[in-house]
Amino acid sequence: MSTVNPSPTTWTLRIKYHKTTILLHADPFQSVQRLKQDLLDSLRAIKPSSTFLNGRSLPSSASQIQLARPYDALDPTSGWELIEESDDVTLQANGPDGKGKGKAKVKPNSSEFTLKGAGLKDNLALAFRWQDKESMDAGLEDEEWDVIIPTFEDIYGVENVGDVGEFRDIDG
Repeated sequence: MSTVNPSPTTWTLRIKYHKTTILLHADPFQSVQRLKQDLLDSLRAIKPSSTFLNGRSLPSSASQIQLARPYDALDPTSGWELIEESDDVTLQANGPDGKGKGKAKVKPNSSEFTLKGAGLKDNLALAFRWQDKESMDAGLEDEEWDVIIPTFEDIYGVENVGDVGEFRDIDG
């Protein structure tokens, strides 16, 4: 497993599946494929047996892992958008004087497709899943991501009614 020593320039990414959240430190310029490999290595280190989350077996390679970013970074319950490595990435083209003169579209390969190039940001929540025989048999749709975001009530057992934490039965 490759390690990234935390520094002021490293990112902390929250990678979620069902009720599990894995925190990974990542360099913004590392490849998405390396992040997938770090995730798989972390999963294997946590639970080296053949099954892990919800009784599903771990993927055999990092290329089977898919990542998604939320449609709305402030509301992860809004749904998830698959991060495609085949998407076009717009890079700034430099002219002879070293200044950016325009933009060029490039097709990234796994070594050029970086976290920053994929539009990810520090402290972002990502979803992950992997395709295996069980998920194909269950008919997993592209839009389906098994991510459960806990609510205030789930965590504290108290219903939060107002925006400042008011309770309904307060007399005053």
